[in-house]
Amino acid sequence: MKISIVLPWIRKDKMKRCVRMINKNAGYPIHEILKKEDKKRIGCPKMVKKLVERSTGDLVCFLGDDTLPQKDFLKYAVESMKTFPFNWGLVGLNDGTGRILPTHWLASKHLLPFLDDEFFHTGYNHCCCDQELLFRCENIQRYVYSQKAIVLHDHPILKGEATTDKDYLRVYSPEVRGPDQALFKRRSENGWKT
Repeated sequence: MKISIVLPWIRKDKMKRCVRMINKNAGYPIHEILKKEDKKRIGCPKMVKKLVERSTGDLVCFLGDDTLPQKDFLKYAVESMKTFPFNWGLVGLNDGTGRILPTHWLASKHLLPFLDDEFFHTGYNHCCCDQELLFRCENIQRYVYSQKAIVLHDHPILKGEATTDKDYLRVYSPEVRGPDQALFKRRSENGWKT
């Protein structure tokens, strides 16, 4: 199985740290790492879609610039992928928060026809896309959470810390979060159609 890692970024130092940790800790061969700066702040879902379209691996691993991949994270994720019939589905990575949401994940491209050809729905700005992905993959019995595939999320808001980072403050502001939550509600009530 060839694995493409997609890494949209807005924080250059954190992106470089993440790439170093990927190379050190994957524990499984990586086919390619595709990274791109979100200069126009179009949002994570749109950036992920662009990078997935460029990817050539059978599996795609999504990481953010604020992730800290731990020892053998990819090896454990692949082991979890192999628990699915025919070895395809979505594996949620353990971000250290105790949540089972696929904020970061390993996914087979076989899922794309079931997800309207995008892992994260591109109508979202930032929030709720992982919730939709979780529900849709659970609905077709193609989701598993990997406790051992640890990719810590170095995220001040999730850790309850104060931050001055304008990008974190922007994407979790009521102006961004509110419309994303409303879109999630509409889509969930309409069978994931808008």
